[in-house]
Amino acid sequence: MKVSIYNTLTEKIEELIPLEDNLLKVYSCGPTVYDHAHIGNLRYFVFVDILMRTLKNAGYTVYQVMNITDIDDKVIKRSFELNIPFRELSRKYEKLFFEDLKKLKCKIPDKTPRATEEIPTMVKIIESLLKKGIAYKKNGSIYYDISKFKDYGKLSKIDKEQLKAGARVDVDSYDKENPRDFALWKAVKENEPSFDTSVGIGRPGWHIECSAISYKYLGEHFDIHTGGIDLIFPHHENEIAQSEVFCGHKTVNYWVHSEHLFVDGRKMSKSLGNFYTLRSLEEKGYSIDAIRYLFLSAHFKTQLNFTFKSLKNAENTVNNINDFVNRILDAKDGDIDITSQVKKYEEKFFEFLYNNIDITKSLSYMFEIINLANNKGIDNLSKNSLEVIIASFKSFNEIIDVITFESTEIPKKIKELAEKRWQLRKEKNFESADKLRVEIKTKGFVIEDKKDSYIIRKDH
Repeated sequence: MKVSIYNTLTEKIEELIPLEDNLLKVYSCGPTVYDHAHIGNLRYFVFVDILMRTLKNAGYTVYQVMNITDIDDKVIKRSFELNIPFRELSRKYEKLFFEDLKKLKCKIPDKTPRATEEIPTMVKIIESLLKKGIAYKKNGSIYYDISKFKDYGKLSKIDKEQLKAGARVDVDSYDKENPRDFALWKAVKENEPSFDTSVGIGRPGWHIECSAISYKYLGEHFDIHTGGIDLIFPHHENEIAQSEVFCGHKTVNYWVHSEHLFVDGRKMSKSLGNFYTLRSLEEKGYSIDAIRYLFLSAHFKTQLNFTFKSLKNAENTVNNINDFVNRILDAKDGDIDITSQVKKYEEKFFEFLYNNIDITKSLSYMFEIINLANNKGIDNLSKNSLEVIIASFKSFNEIIDVITFESTEIPKKIKELAEKRWQLRKEKNFESADKLRVEIKTKGFVIEDKKDSYIIRKDH
């Protein structure tokens, strides 16, 4: 199947055409491991996971590389603040990052090289840029002269008139409104980690890391480069400048960027008290599947506004999907056949998924199946219809991965407690009813009250 994606470089949705047969080579900008990944970071990594699953589902062979930035300004600053070696700091948070990915059911890329292990390739590129006259030395550091790269700004669409000839910047991140020559190699400073190389004693700038790692593991020309929208400038703009001069040609065909996550409509910040990690949400009692579902439920080119209400809604949605699947698994055979409608909705799910990863439209067709089955009456559906629904939901779950396919027989004792609780509620004896709810929960089941009835389900 063909897949199309929005390309930041061309500002168009384009069909993915692999450079090599059916193989797609993908580079994903990875984490800077100096602290816990926050939910804005994790939204991006869930999007990348959905993209990789979609490409594989469509029949492509995918080879993915993701870097681990274990040395840069942020890592060094934090190591000084905590008074621990930078390697100890970065290894700790690298481990925690991969734990978060696994909890969120994100597939781990084929290669996850650390920046500090790829210094020789960085030096090779820097030496080439010096030789070509596009890089220069100043006070022990080496800078890239952006005025000598005529295509500088083609990704971020910055105004070339803003380029400040000869102005330099040593920090890794800086304002788009003030583009300037950036550091490829930073001169050694007191107490900072450094590497003794042919280009001097010092450490790499942030931007050269990804150029070197993508070149080493994916070659001079590969298919897809992913990142958050905040990386377009300066990071990815500088990557293009480095890589294209070093290789002598275009190096990436499709640049794919996911949008920001906000919290209650504001940028996430520790000072605002709205900075959340996966662990902090777990401690508040929210399920990982609910968090994953919330992240994937919005289109990657749409800003996601995180609220606890939206997270609770996502949790309810995941529970409802699983309740539906369990009822299908436990249903008795009927005589109503809806197989053709189910198959049509399944086709629509993947049609929209393959069209710019339009997951919101895709999910709407999954809910069409749920509504159709509920309207017909699940126990009225034919055996073939039930089997086709389960097959469809298993194919959906290859992408969303929040469904548990377990037929749950509710024990007789639980049913009796639930019925007793319901009677207490009718009698408005809410205190006693709540005690029974707690007792039922301790036995691994939860009750969801409806207007005139209730549902018992296994506590996921």
